[in-house]
Amino acid sequence: PATTHSVQQDPFEFQPATERTEAWILFDDDHVYVSARNWESAPERRVANEMRRDTAQLRQNDTFAVLFDTFHDRRNGYIFYANAIGGMSDSQVTDEGPPNVDWNTVWDVRTSNFEGGWTVEMAIPFKSLRYAGSGPQSWGFNMRRFVGWKNERDYLTPMPLSYGQSGIYKFSQHATLIGLETPPKSLNVEIKPYAISSLATDMAAAGPYSN
Repeated sequence: PATTHSVQQDPFEFQPATERTEAWILFDDDHVYVSARNWESAPERRVANEMRRDTAQLRQNDTFAVLFDTFHDRRNGYIFYANAIGGMSDSQVTDEGPPNVDWNTVWDVRTSNFEGGWTVEMAIPFKSLRYAGSGPQSWGFNMRRFVGWKNERDYLTPMPLSYGQSGIYKFSQHATLIGLETPPKSLNVEIKPYAISSLATDMAAAGPYSN
């Protein structure tokens, strides 16, 4: 069954979301999957015009975000979100502070339209995450939907309006996800090849045919 519980942060604190969101979490040996059906009362007013990865403008679009606190320390974690046309962003949060948007990992997202709104499907490899170990897990978890034309932010768990947009980083307010089972940890090694070159010209040197 889908989870359909969403609570406004903004504009009407702790009131039920005005747009229905149905979401699912699944996993296999290699990935954790998050899927959502985002219903819209006025699809023609949807804001979706950005495809550049991690750009600040993407946050002004209609988006669906998922957050994982993989060590369940209620301080640190990961954010993955996408807009309705497949623009994507990922970041890493430490001690509930500003996100590291330069953190980019391997994952995939697909979006589509249906008669009543839009859908999103995320596939996040376990290799792209750090977590305590293999087997049954308890992770911190939250979801956020932003409805651009209403300037409405809806969360799975109640998020005080006083937190503002930084509320998405408040892992201490997250729900607990149980029932997930993870494979053994990988090394999380990234290799970035690079090359260095240089060129110097000595204008005072004599030419090869000088007397």
